[in-house]
Amino acid sequence: MVILIGSLAILLMAPPSTGGESTPVLVLMVALGSILLVSASNWLSVYLAIELPTLSLFILVAQKRGSGYSAEAGLKYFVLGALASGLFLFGCALLCGLTGGTSIPCIDLVLYQGRGSVLDPSGVITPIGSLLITGALLFKLSAAPFHMWAPDVYDGAPTTTTALLATVPKIGVFSILVSIGPVANVLLIATIFSMVVGAIGALNQTKIKRLLAYSGIAHMGFVLWGIEIGTFESVQASLIYMILYVIMSVCAFALVLALGGLKNLIVEFSGLSRKEPTLAITLALTFLSIAGVPPLIGFFSKW
Repeated sequence: MVILIGSLAILLMAPPSTGGESTPVLVLMVALGSILLVSASNWLSVYLAIELPTLSLFILVAQKRGSGYSAEAGLKYFVLGALASGLFLFGCALLCGLTGGTSIPCIDLVLYQGRGSVLDPSGVITPIGSLLITGALLFKLSAAPFHMWAPDVYDGAPTTTTALLATVPKIGVFSILVSIGPVANVLLIATIFSMVVGAIGALNQTKIKRLLAYSGIAHMGFVLWGIEIGTFESVQASLIYMILYVIMSVCAFALVLALGGLKNLIVEFSGLSRKEPTLAITLALTFLSIAGVPPLIGFFSKW
């Protein structure tokens, strides 16, 4: 439901003049891939469900014709996305070759076999495969230290594509991370790095979409925190946080788009309260909510 509502919001945000006829189809392909990812129970179907929205996003990121920034963003996302897909496949190959099966329950069986088991006498293959898969999924979430692509791609892509990239695909990846569970302390490290990098990296930003990119990195730290703890209540809290993050991100990008979509610099938003008081109040409330100021919805997600 969250994926469908988020995709519908992106379709409503998309201006018909900039995306051409292919944009709605590609957005729906991203939604379909994310829905398949939530319901997938086999590693091969997981990989195909991850690649369907990724390939669609490659096109959406680079579709702004005549823009060098869009072409650069598309190329960076393509190269790093292919690297992450290769790592994911390599990790799946190690774990599936170890168990002789491709279903996620088989992989879970191996993960809980322990070091020096009959299936993995050396105790090396299982953690390496799990680390490769987790690293690739953290890349898709743009969580630190796999966040390098996010600010450049967010800044170069069209605003509607940036909003899609920041919300819908992350919900499906979140579901897979919950399925495989925390791997050693990797998610704890990613949680701490994401919170620190997201907060500090945003301080010297001058462009609004790069600021929102670092904001998303910090938010993914909070989401990963609940997955790392691994209890039912913590995963439930992470899901609630993810839902509210999608709502806040859609609001923020919709407001940026409503202001013309041409204002890239933060300083260009100065004096907005005198020109557009309603939009200014809404933007202020959205940013205060993203910051977690009570009694707004962003505070309750963190609480």
